[in-house]
Amino acid sequence: MPDPDDLSPDPATAFASPRRRLFFARLAAAVRRQDWFVVALEVAIVVLGVIIGFQVTAWGQARADAAKEQGYLGQVAADLAETERTMAEADDGARDIERAIYLLERAFYTPERPPRDSLLVWVGNAAFGAPRRPVLGTVEALVATGDLALIRNDSLRSALTEYLERARAEIDTQARFEQTRASAEERLRRHVDFSVPIKAILPPEHIEGALGVPLGATAYFDGPRRSPLPLDTDQFLNDGDARHAAEQLVLGTQNLRRSRERMRESAVALRALVEAELNR
Repeated sequence: MPDPDDLSPDPATAFASPRRRLFFARLAAAVRRQDWFVVALEVAIVVLGVIIGFQVTAWGQARADAAKEQGYLGQVAADLAETERTMAEADDGARDIERAIYLLERAFYTPERPPRDSLLVWVGNAAFGAPRRPVLGTVEALVATGDLALIRNDSLRSALTEYLERARAEIDTQARFEQTRASAEERLRRHVDFSVPIKAILPPEHIEGALGVPLGATAYFDGPRRSPLPLDTDQFLNDGDARHAAEQLVLGTQNLRRSRERMRESAVALRALVEAELNR
């Protein structure tokens, strides 16, 4: 006969807790006595405990999701405020450049010819301008990870997806009109030596630094210089290609400003919705 100490435990009871074994023992005893009230009560207690456990777990998960939602919304609001600041800063910085570009185009149609130096400055402004993009990192992360479902407000959830679609469309629009500006600038370079107007706008040391001239080398602007494309005001303003390039420059500039305005307005409107949800 095998030693009782060598017997393997019953798999059905080896991993059962003492409380569970006690429950089944009471339940079995009640069944044998046909005490159905006790059977129903024991089962009801267990079911209720399971339900309460699920509810506690769900409550904890809901609190965690709500905290995560608030974190996302706070970051979205910060991204939107940064987009507003970036677009406003771009508008302020572009004001003088845009005025010069408009004056350049206007010069092709005025009876009086502008001074050559003014014309050079206006042409030189075509070389300035940098793309400005909306800050979309948090909204893109919400959509890409599926965490957009954490946003409980249906209207706000829809507004976030619509904003992302509009912002991406505006980025594409900006890219097209930046290309329009770049092509116009390239065409103007066929008629004007851009080093002349750039030198009139920027100090030589700034240009030297941008060119990365090595120490000890001949500086870019040292010594006598001549322009390979000396600007003849009348000839330039009577050139059809130059006029069309100036018009394209204005077209690209105007549309870039309008795009920045639309992006700023969209960001302002969405931030109001997000902050209202944060303050609930």
